[in-house]
Amino acid sequence: NDINNCKGNDDYGTLSSWWVWNAFGLYPQVCTKQYAIVRPRFDSIHIHRFGMSSDRDWTINMQSPAIADPSSPQTVSVNGQTMKTPFIPYSLTDAGSAVKIQFTVHSQ
Repeated sequence: NDINNCKGNDDYGTLSSWWVWNAFGLYPQVCTKQYAIVRPRFDSIHIHRFGMSSDRDWTINMQSPAIADPSSPQTVSVNGQTMKTPFIPYSLTDAGSAVKIQFTVHSQ
């Protein structure tokens, strides 16, 4: 935590931003225009994008029965559209409206 005598600096925010995206259950893939899907760290997340109206907010929900394998979601939908791959295209999250992402882990 001491880069160029700057106390508390964790590589200029790179690791912090990685953790935040991972906690959302998403991670922007470099040069691909899509997010990789991982298991969110919280059951419900509400994201207000700075400088935008609340009708462009993101809502991320995780449904996970206690008996389910918690390692990864088995079904992911964006605004009601089920994803067929473990990626979400940026185009689905930047359509100028609210984004609702639903992660579901089914009981075994």
